[in-house]
Amino acid sequence: MKLVLVADPMCSWCYGFAKEMTSLQARHPEMSLDIVVGGLRAGATDILDEAGKRLRLEHWARVEQASGLPFDREGLLARKDFVSEHDRCHRNRIRQGEIDGRDQLPDPVP
Repeated sequence: MKLVLVADPMCSWCYGFAKEMTSLQARHPEMSLDIVVGGLRAGATDILDEAGKRLRLEHWARVEQASGLPFDREGLLARKDFVSEHDRCHRNRIRQGEIDGRDQLPDPVP
């Protein structure tokens, strides 16, 4: 069995899915996993203002309630001039996989 997980590492629901993914892998150790990263906000240039932070905090609360996983609210609120641009995160994740010798991380979806 092979699972292809298409996810955005910066997506709160993708993060919230971690327990289910871990459980699925434990139940099916024979399953191979390919991770394809994509971005909801690739190329974004807008600075996250207070309204955007509040929106994310509300969203995080729903994901946290459903998943039980914590979010760093203080870290988000403390950020100044923050641009929530996801493409850089994907490139770094892929590069880390190459450094660690994990070749299961393919190029990001354009």
